[in-house]
Amino acid sequence: NNNFLVSLPDLTKIDVVGADATGFLHGQFCADLSSMPGGGGGLTAWATAKGRIITTLFAFRKADGWTLVLPSNLIARVTQRLRMFVLRAHVELHPAPADAVLLGMDAAFAKTLKSDLQQRLLPHPAVTAQLQRFMLAASRVEYAEASATPAPGASPFSAPR
Repeated sequence: NNNFLVSLPDLTKIDVVGADATGFLHGQFCADLSSMPGGGGGLTAWATAKGRIITTLFAFRKADGWTLVLPSNLIARVTQRLRMFVLRAHVELHPAPADAVLLGMDAAFAKTLKSDLQQRLLPHPAVTAQLQRFMLAASRVEYAEASATPAPGASPFSAPR
């Protein structure tokens, strides 16, 4: 079954923006975020001071900060805990709206999206020579519009949970 577009209901995102976003997240996560190039992304982990993993997540560098993609069931806990450490840093946390749907797609489908949606694509870090994948946080309306005109050869789409 070749789905070009799939809903990823078990994942959600938090946007972290502000002048201190990179330094703040670099101090919180295991990956070296300060050396990650713009538009890049990768897998990292967030641990307690004792080294216990709170969650693993993807961190994507954007022009105005970062987008973090993590398990949906941890969004409230992670947002609340990150806010505890902001203190005087110039950082704002913006969890995805409740109606947001995280989508996964291949490069062929990504090219069929309207340009405003293409600008919001997050490159999935697991890229192989055969397949490039992307993620996109979209509203349910944007999801319906994107799935209404499938790419040639695409199979039917699943509705988000």
